[in-house]
Amino acid sequence: MKLVQSARSILRSIVAFDRSTLEYGFALRCTVGVAIPLIAACAFGHPRAGFAPAVGALIGGFTSLQGIYRSRVIVVFGVTLGIAISSFLGALAAPSLPALILLTLVVGYAYGTIAQFGMPAGVAALNTTVAFVIFSSLPLTPQQDLDQSSLLFLGGMLQAVLLMLAWPLDRSAIERRGLAKAYRDLAGYAASLTTLATHAPPIAALATARQIVADQQPLARSRDVARYKRILADAEALRHRLGALAILDSADSTSTVVADLARATGEQLFALAATLDGRVTKAHLEEVRTRTRVAFVAFEHAFEDDAFALALVRDIA
Repeated sequence: MKLVQSARSILRSIVAFDRSTLEYGFALRCTVGVAIPLIAACAFGHPRAGFAPAVGALIGGFTSLQGIYRSRVIVVFGVTLGIAISSFLGALAAPSLPALILLTLVVGYAYGTIAQFGMPAGVAALNTTVAFVIFSSLPLTPQQDLDQSSLLFLGGMLQAVLLMLAWPLDRSAIERRGLAKAYRDLAGYAASLTTLATHAPPIAALATARQIVADQQPLARSRDVARYKRILADAEALRHRLGALAILDSADSTSTVVADLARATGEQLFALAATLDGRVTKAHLEEVRTRTRVAFVAFEHAFEDDAFALALVRDIA
C-alpha cells in the first residue's frame, strides 16, 4: 500500500502543472519579435531575407526568459553577439572540413566552459552552439555570410528592444510575484508548525526573491524599490523568527496556544502574499489581522514568564 501511495505521489509531482509560472507577456513578446522581420521581408518582396533575423529573434526571445531586468538584456545581447559570430565563422569554415572540425572543437570547448557559470550563461552558450551547428552547414560567400550574420544580430537585438519597451507595462509584476511566492512558502511553513514540524524554514523562494530585488526594473520609482527591499527584509527576518518558533520548548498546557499562533501567523502570511498578488480586499485583510491579534494576545498570557518567547513573538508580530 505504501509503495502504491509513493508511486501516486511521484506521478502527481511529474504531471503537476503550475499555471502561476506562465509568463503570457513573454510568449507574446517573443511571437511579435519573430513575426516583425518575416512580415517586413514579405512586404518588401524578399521573403527569404526574413529567415535570418527571424531566427535571431527566436533565439534572442527564448533566451530572454533568463534573468530579471538588466540581466535579461545582458543575456539577450550576449547570445545575439554569440550567434552572429558563431554563424559567421561556421559558414566561413563550412567549405573546408579540417577548418570545420577544428572550429567545432573550439565551439564545443567554449560551450562546456561558459555553461559552468550558471543557467543564463548556459542557455546563451547552448543557443550559440546550436546556431553554429545550423549555419555551418550552409556554405556561403564571405559577403553572403556577413549579411546573414548581421541580420541574425539585428533579429536578436529586436527582441532586446521589445524587452525594454515592455518594462513600463510590467508595473513590477515580477517583483510582486516573486515576493508573494516567498510569503506563501513562509505561510505554509508556519501552518506546518501545528503538526510539530521541526524541519528548516524554506529558502528557495527567498533566494529567488533576492535575485529579483537585486535586479530592479530600471524605470521603477525609488520609493517602490525601497518598498520591495523592505518587504524582502521582513520576509528574511520572519524566516529566522519562525525557525526559532518551531523549536520553542512548550509544555503540554501551552502547546495549543503555540499551535493557534502558528495557524494564525500562517493565515496572516497567506493574506500578505495575496495582497502582493492583488487578490485580497482590505476588509478581508483586516479580518485576518483581528484573528491574528487574538492568537498573539493568548500566547503572551500563556508565556508571560518566558522573556525569550515573548520577545520572539513580538518580533513576529
